[in-house]
Amino acid sequence: MAERRILVVDDDKLIHAVIRAALAKGGYQVHSAFDSVQAAGAARQIKPALIVLDITMPGGGGFEAFRRLQMMSSTSRIPILVYTSLPADQIIQRIPESPSVADLPKPSSPDAILAAVQKLLGGTPEAMPAETEPLDLGVFGSLVELGADAPGLLAEIVEEFRQSTGRHVAAMRDAAREGDTEALRFAAHSLRGNSGTIGARGMAMLAASLEHAPAASREIGWPLIRRLEAEYEAVRRALDGFVPATAAASMS
Repeated sequence: MAERRILVVDDDKLIHAVIRAALAKGGYQVHSAFDSVQAAGAARQIKPALIVLDITMPGGGGFEAFRRLQMMSSTSRIPILVYTSLPADQIIQRIPESPSVADLPKPSSPDAILAAVQKLLGGTPEAMPAETEPLDLGVFGSLVELGADAPGLLAEIVEEFRQSTGRHVAAMRDAAREGDTEALRFAAHSLRGNSGTIGARGMAMLAASLEHAPAASREIGWPLIRRLEAEYEAVRRALDGFVPATAAASMS
C-alpha cells in the first residue's frame, strides 16, 4: 500500500538500516536511494507517502534532491522529513517552511524517528491524504475574517494576487528565456511572499525552489515554472470558489 511506503535518501547504509528497523515497528515499508539522482527516480516509481531526506551526500546533496522532487508534479507534494546534522538555520535558507516539511536532528533515537514520521503523516500511516489542498484554508480564513468588517477587501486582495501572479510568472518566463538569474530570483522571491500570504503553500514552495536555483537555465527554470503555472491553476480554481474572478475584477 502506497500509504505505508517510506523512501529514505541517505548515502550511509547504516542510517538506512536504523531507519528501516525503526519504521518497521510502525508497519512501514522502507525503500532506499543513495543520492539526489536516485531519489527523484525512486520517488517517481514507488510513490512513497513520505521521504526521509539527508542533506550532505553525493549527487548534488539533499538540497538538489529537494529541488528535483519539486520539479515533478508526481512528487512535489510528498511530505519530506529532513534528517541531517546541519543546523536548522542552514536548512531553512534552502528549504522553505511548510506543513509538509519537517526536520529531525541526526542522530536521533529510533523512537524519535518513528514519531517524527507519524507526526508528519498526521499520526498514523493511514492518515496521509492522497494530496494536499492547493489553498491553506487556515491562512486564507484569516483573510476572510479581515474582510468581514471591510466590504470588498477580500475581493481586492484576491484580485491583486491574481494580477501579481501573472506579472511574476511572465517575468520568470522572460528571465529563464534570457538566462537572467537575478531577475528570475527576484520575481520568484516576490511570488513566494504573495503566495504564502494568501495560503498557496505549493506555489510558495515552488517559488522558493526557483529563488534558490543555482542558475536560470532551461534545465532548472522551465520545469519549475511550468509546475508553478499548473499549481496556480489549482489555486485559482480554489479562490474562485470564494471570490469569482468577475466579482473581483469589478472591485478593482
